[in-house]
Order: sequence, then structure tokens, then C-alpha cells
Amino acid sequence: MSCANLDCDRDPAARLRYKAPDRDHVYELCEAHLDHAHVWLADRPHLAVTAVSERLAAEADQPALF
Repeated sequence: MSCANLDCDRDPAARLRYKAPDRDHVYELCEAHLDHAHVWLADRPHLAVTAVSERLAAEADQPALF
């Protein structure tokens, strides 16, 4: 699966959702593109307040050390 509509061969790690005045946007992004999207949204506070990102796969559980 490609990373949103970007040229990326990595598996998506997170889903990013935000609302724009014209429609809702949903992207499945790799970690690198998710970081870029967060920077992009930071410059657009009217969109950033509607943004939610979620991990697609749960992080591995850490074994108990005691």
C-alpha cells in the first residue's frame, strides 16, 4: 500500500484524520510522512485543532522484568 497519495513504499504506521472546510481527510502514513504531516498541520491551526492520529498496529508489549 502506498503512503497516502505520496510516493512511498513503506507500510503505513498510522492513520491521520482532520477536517477541512470542504471535506474530511483521512490518510494512512508511514512514520516519516506522519511527522511531515504534523509539521504541515502545525502551520495550519484551523485544521490542526481537528486532527487526530492513531496507530494502525499496537506497539509490542514489553515483557515483565520482575
